[in-house]
Amino acid sequence: MLQKIINFIKYHNAFTIGLILVFVASGVILASDTVREATIGKTVVEQQGIDNSALLTADLGDFDFSMQINGVLEDNENYYVSYTYQSLAIVDNVWQLVTREGTLTVSKIALGDRDLGLYVAEELGEIVDSELAYLAEVQTAEEQKGQTFVQETTKYTGLIGMILNPATKELPGYEPVVKPPEIIVQSEPAPGVGSLPASQTPSEEGNSEPFPISCSPAWVCLSWSPAPSTVAFGEQFTQTRTCTDYNNCGTEQGRPQEQMVAIGTYQPSIEGSTGTTTEATTTPLDTSAEYLTGQAEATTTEATTTEEAVTTEETATTTDIFTGTTTTTATTSEP
Repeated sequence: MLQKIINFIKYHNAFTIGLILVFVASGVILASDTVREATIGKTVVEQQGIDNSALLTADLGDFDFSMQINGVLEDNENYYVSYTYQSLAIVDNVWQLVTREGTLTVSKIALGDRDLGLYVAEELGEIVDSELAYLAEVQTAEEQKGQTFVQETTKYTGLIGMILNPATKELPGYEPVVKPPEIIVQSEPAPGVGSLPASQTPSEEGNSEPFPISCSPAWVCLSWSPAPSTVAFGEQFTQTRTCTDYNNCGTEQGRPQEQMVAIGTYQPSIEGSTGTTTEATTTPLDTSAEYLTGQAEATTTEATTTEEAVTTEETATTTDIFTGTTTTTATTSEP
């Protein structure tokens, strides 16, 4: 079916042309309506203020809320009681009688052995008391302001509502929909003043468009500040610099970057660290008999004789070169 429609459109040019004309005509009509509305204009009515007459005259002490239960549903956990009642509210900037509705959820566990009807009546009564307290508070506030009404303000767009200024023959505040073409007047330079060389004279007569004067900016930038070496290692910060065009071309073209994000590289030195590395040197161990014999030292302490004591003490010290253990032997003898 789709292929038949495509073939029909393909081989019937009249249908395609007619379809295009329909779209063009629709666009013209829509555009005409938009221009017509912008030119002729329309009337716009705005409402301001609130009509509080119904609230001020309401007798809240004898107000009939007409609270009514509309349905009761239940599941394994709750009862659902739907209800409606009458109250006063603002609708279209006017205090008037409205119907409110709601659903009361009653937990079966919380209800326990109590009667559902008595419990629902108590809960709905609290809803009425709350609504009555609200209306009484609003009524008191409106009584202090006094009776108010809705005020309508009529505004016009386009030509509707415009007043002609006879002196200037203009409509103050009217914005033309169709803009008149702009007329550009170019003055010819005086002979001999600002004339161009023959090589730069326009080739076509009547072409008074000036030749552009080229200016290439010469950007010179200061150093980035602050330097990364002055910021703590690993800390992210923003560097800035100032760039100046020494040719004063008055353009931002080619201006270098004057702000970027950098990472600090400063690392404070640690006290007591010399930063030097000492290499360990290992000397081979001489295990010859002469070396072992020379390493064993015997120390003898000569006897010391005093007038008060005549005791002689001998001490021998031996050092083991493999374990580093020192053995001291003391011998005491009397003469």
